[in-house]
Amino acid sequence: MKQSNCGADKTGIMAAGHDVINHPSWYCDGGIETLDFILAKKLDFLTGQVVKYLSRAGKKDPGKALEDLKKAQFYLNRKVAEMETAEGAGTEAEAAESAGTEEGQQDAGVDRDVL
Repeated sequence: MKQSNCGADKTGIMAAGHDVINHPSWYCDGGIETLDFILAKKLDFLTGQVVKYLSRAGKKDPGKALEDLKKAQFYLNRKVAEMETAEGAGTEAEAAESAGTEEGQQDAGVDRDVL
């Protein structure tokens, strides 16, 4: 596994003057930087955003923990909706495909032996 670039010492304590642009402390606790985790797991954008906001909830700004959780929820809801839409499209495609089966062709007045 790739070594984290978080700038923490061996005890996990961030060095003074840590890099808030490239390795913010609120994404670095737990021994792996959130971005490294997202990339290692090959998460898509929406799922990565869920992980990002969950991992920083209450750490970047303790007064905005609920806001971060709501942002994670927003992206999770979008991901679920996307998957449900794709699943529904799959069901519609299966229905259209079944119209091409023997039953569907007979219902349409098509003699399968002619095809």
